[in-house]
Amino acid sequence: MEIKNTIFLKESNVSFLSEEAFTILEAGLKSDINLPHGCRSGYCGTCSVQLVNGRIKKLDGSKVECKEKKKRILLCQSIADSKEITIEYPSHTIKKILQENKRVKIEPKEFFLEVISNKQITPIVKELQVMVPEKLNFRFEAGMHVEIICKELNLLRKYSICNSPNDNMQASKNMLRFLIAKHNENGLSAFLSKEVLPGDIINIKGPYNSFIFEVDFQKPIIALAGGTGIAPILSILKNILKKNKDLSVLVLLSVRSRIEILEMDTLHKIEQKYKNFSFKITLTRENINVANRFLYGRVEKVLPRIFNDLSTHIVFICGSNGFVSHSKKSAASLNANKKRIYSEIFS
Repeated sequence: MEIKNTIFLKESNVSFLSEEAFTILEAGLKSDINLPHGCRSGYCGTCSVQLVNGRIKKLDGSKVECKEKKKRILLCQSIADSKEITIEYPSHTIKKILQENKRVKIEPKEFFLEVISNKQITPIVKELQVMVPEKLNFRFEAGMHVEIICKELNLLRKYSICNSPNDNMQASKNMLRFLIAKHNENGLSAFLSKEVLPGDIINIKGPYNSFIFEVDFQKPIIALAGGTGIAPILSILKNILKKNKDLSVLVLLSVRSRIEILEMDTLHKIEQKYKNFSFKITLTRENINVANRFLYGRVEKVLPRIFNDLSTHIVFICGSNGFVSHSKKSAASLNANKKRIYSEIFS
């Protein structure tokens, strides 16, 4: 069990926990505290602060301790080495940190929403669309999910929101999209696939944030999606590209055969809109190549054919437990930084 140390920002009520595996800067950013930073390599000095209490360990192994006199440190090069540490910023910087971290807190709520469409898009996947009246003020962030509940059958399951929020954190066109995969004849996905029709009212609770990630807009992104794992991937990437249209992004979608391909029209639209966006599709059970469009094989076999090195990339992974596990190992074997691999498992 890793020891967690507490970092306090002097002259504010802001504090966060830091573990030995992360620098103080990384720990702050993971806690959604937007600490000033730049290169993260110790050169630019943007993350420089005064250490006013406690002890830190530099990445080079040396230690700095403050008992009386303040000492200047770089947060990107410092790991907490005492139970409590206090750092000090100039007052104008503290004010900026507090302003930038006033994020809207989204509280999960229960909703009863009307189904407006439930259409078959592959042999096992349906696209479920529900109407969200503006007066309900349903707000969400990219990558969030909801729980769909069927109290009569005592069933509950989480589903990622496929569409991205607008600038007001609301659903565009007052509609939410979900991809529902029916792998067997039991469970909530089977019920939603077989029984739910337009006009029906379904019980939803949320949204919840399980796909937590951080984006450095200077680093390229590779997104690995297994089947319906494309849903949160698309939501996140469309939101990111709105903020940086020149970011280099590649999506690798893995499905068993062409008949199970999801969201190809959406991927094409994004590719046409953003010059540095591209996508590839790999088929795991159908070895066919039409006009060089498709790859063949599982991600762990295909990924090394596309990349020699992922050390500079951010990696998003979403899919089944096995897909995520194998994809993580494959990305790590290509030197992907484990701290920049973000994943979500679909049960």
